[in-house]
Amino acid sequence: MVMLAQTFMSTSFWFDACSTATYLINRLPTRVLFDTSPFEKLFQRKPNYEFLKVFGCRCFPWLTPYTQNKLQPKSKCLDMTTRRVYLSRYVLFDEDTFPFKGLTSPSDSVDEQGNNFFPHILPNFPLPTTPPSMVEPVSQLNQPLGPSLSSNEQALVTEHSVQPTVPSDTGHSMTTRSKLGVLKPKPKYAMHVALDNSLVEPTCFSQAVKYQAWREAMAQEFNALQRNGTWSLVPYNSTMNVLPNKWVFKIKRHADGTLERHKARLVANGFHQKAGVDYTETFSPVVKHSTIRLVLSLAVSKKWPVRQLDV
Repeated sequence: MVMLAQTFMSTSFWFDACSTATYLINRLPTRVLFDTSPFEKLFQRKPNYEFLKVFGCRCFPWLTPYTQNKLQPKSKCLDMTTRRVYLSRYVLFDEDTFPFKGLTSPSDSVDEQGNNFFPHILPNFPLPTTPPSMVEPVSQLNQPLGPSLSSNEQALVTEHSVQPTVPSDTGHSMTTRSKLGVLKPKPKYAMHVALDNSLVEPTCFSQAVKYQAWREAMAQEFNALQRNGTWSLVPYNSTMNVLPNKWVFKIKRHADGTLERHKARLVANGFHQKAGVDYTETFSPVVKHSTIRLVLSLAVSKKWPVRQLDV
């Protein structure tokens, strides 16, 4: 944008300015590459700065309709009269003159180009004049019909007086969704989707016990805890801090997203314990990275097969 503002060019030339800025950045030294340019780092040679010219300056190209091949060095020139872009190899530059200076502002030129870009699809028809009113003023309708009417006749005329009529619209009548049979769905039914609730992870025991798959998962977990001797029953004492437990449910899936199994785990709520009262030491069954590296180095030196599994 600075290059466009300096040369008084509109924002429609942002692509050319961005390409020029990228060309210059790739050929300027940078501190990241230890005062070398990306061009020199890639091609192992210094870039050539002899052919650099001021962006947006005045130029005089040799107007040839084409170049011999696309790999020849060439310049991109804009004819201010015909708005045509020329690619020429032989160009003379006047780097002190900017032809866009003194023209319309960039915002005006952009708006003008945007308006001229879209063709007029519909012709400009003259607006219809307002038709003369077909309704008489209400004050005239409410006037008495004649002086010879009696009071009863006047009451009858007043009761059945002509109401002002509104001229009917000669165009198409308004069509609503109900007339077309198109009904907007109600938001309260949006989430009523038929699905297997057993594939939803429950958050508590009362939700999981309703489904056979989760009941079987809880039974497998309980039997595994008993086989491994995870706990031992002790007499209850009033000074004990008995920890509650909680079921945690998780759906395991294969790599392709299909269902593998329902997994249930019975865990103790250890956050009810107090440090120094209920426990004095902590232990986390997490292996250290140094241990993993030691085992892998031994396996490589001894040529042991290594197998990885999820416990």
